[in-house]
Amino acid sequence: MIIASKVALVAVYGDMGKGCAQALWGFGTHFIITKIGPINPPQAAMEGYEVTAIDEACWEDNIFVTTTGCVDIILGQHFEQMKDDAVVCNTGHFDVDINAKWLSENAVKVTKPQVARTG
Repeated sequence: MIIASKVALVAVYGDMGKGCAQALWGFGTHFIITKIGPINPPQAAMEGYEVTAIDEACWEDNIFVTTTGCVDIILGQHFEQMKDDAVVCNTGHFDVDINAKWLSENAVKVTKPQVARTG
């Protein structure tokens, strides 16, 4: 998948999110930082990045990267609003950011143990 010119959502702008955002920027990706927590969103905004809530941005993004280690960052309602063939992934921490249970219960097709299609 070519990621240049795609829109990516990075949840959240902590240490992992900063590194992820820099990598995506290096690939030519437009990215949005999500509003999670009181400290990181203002930091991202002060550095010039677009910051918004995941509920407001999930319909326009192609790539979703969670970096928080927090439970339920990407929920079923977000999967339902995503574009077809959106890429959802987690980097670092734990695997609780993405509601994998909802995904496995609603996937139309699973092509690999960690690759599922919802539409």
